Amino acid sequence: MKRELLGVKTCSNECHLKGYPYAAIQNAQFCMCSQKYGRYGLADDESECRRVCLAGSLEEKCGGPWRNAVYRIGTFFCLVYLYLHS
Repeated sequence: MKRELLGVKTCSNECHLKGYPYAAIQNAQFCMCSQKYGRYGLADDESECRRVCLAGSLEEKCGGPWRNAVYRIGTFFCLVYLYLHS
C-alpha cells in the first residue's frame, strides 16, 4: 500500500488489522505486512534505512531505496533493518 503520509503507526495499524505480526516500510513510501522477515538478510549498512517517515515522529525511520525498516506489531522501535519476505 502506498501512502502520502506514511509513518510507523499508520503502517503498523494496517498490518495489525490484517492479522500480521510484522510491518515494514520502504523508502518512506510503501508499507508491507508479513508473517516473517529476513529472507534476504541484513542491509550492508544501517544508514541505508534511515529515511525519515512522512508522518509521525522525526525519530521514526522508514527504510530507504530497496531497504525496509521492519517493525514488530505492538512495538514502536525498529528491530532490525532487513528486506521483508512477503
